[in-house]
Amino acid sequence: MHKNVGTTDAIIRITGGLVGLAYGIGKMSRRPYNAPWLLMALSAMKVAEGVTRHCPMYRAMGINTRSEKGMQNIWDQAKGKGVQMVMKQVTNKMNSRKNEETQTNSSTQQMQQSTPSVKQEGSYRSKSHRLSAEDELLEKAARDFVTLRSEDNELQSREMESAASREKSQSEQYSSDEHRYPTYS
Repeated sequence: MHKNVGTTDAIIRITGGLVGLAYGIGKMSRRPYNAPWLLMALSAMKVAEGVTRHCPMYRAMGINTRSEKGMQNIWDQAKGKGVQMVMKQVTNKMNSRKNEETQTNSSTQQMQQSTPSVKQEGSYRSKSHRLSAEDELLEKAARDFVTLRSEDNELQSREMESAASREKSQSEQYSSDEHRYPTYS
């Protein structure tokens, strides 16, 4: 077995494992039917890794924390991989935006041919300032959302008014029952 866990790493593993085992044994002594078996198994595994100074997960990833630069190498690898992941995400987003722009341009051309009313709504803008096709679509979607939202608010207020009138009639019924059947306290 090749040792790939450094001293600091081993101490952290042993301490964490013993804390987990102590917690699990304490829980098990109070309620043996509800013991945290998984926690205890993982804690025992961490203690064993710390004592033997061998971690199978480190071996699979090619990490070695025994040397002085071991932890520094781990941080450098993580930073490098993090930067690479961020760059991949950025390039993927840029490529997807280009694809969306081409799709948006074709769809806006179709919309402009079918609906000339979008230009009429934007007539309040000056002639020199014109929105891009994507911005026009966003504006139209926002206008639709606002109108739907206001219609929903109107329906909700009507429902609240009808509920209030129903509650009023129930309270009136209660007061008439109270006078019909008096209580003597």
